[in-house]
Amino acid sequence: MQFSWDEISEMLYRGVVWIVGVKSLLYDFLEQLVVLLNEGFLLHHVSMIKIEKETSLKATVVGDMIDEKYDVNSEVKAITYHDMEVKKLKGKYMIQVIVDI
Repeated sequence: MQFSWDEISEMLYRGVVWIVGVKSLLYDFLEQLVVLLNEGFLLHHVSMIKIEKETSLKATVVGDMIDEKYDVNSEVKAITYHDMEVKKLKGKYMIQVIVDI
């Protein structure tokens, strides 16, 4: 799934990723965030993330375009599967992921 800057409005983006398996969903979602970051999007937070039947992930991310008001000193280069954990606890997911910076 490719993101388009035309879909970003008022520093808000809603995206849907369709893949089978929670770890694969998480990995693809995070990879798409890295693409946004590399295109100049500065992530503030994920305001909503929903995994449905372990086949789709819907998320809303909030942020801003990087400009002179931000001092960004590092960047995420890649997402890794190394030590990735996804656990469902009481109907919610606990996620651990290591990123390559």
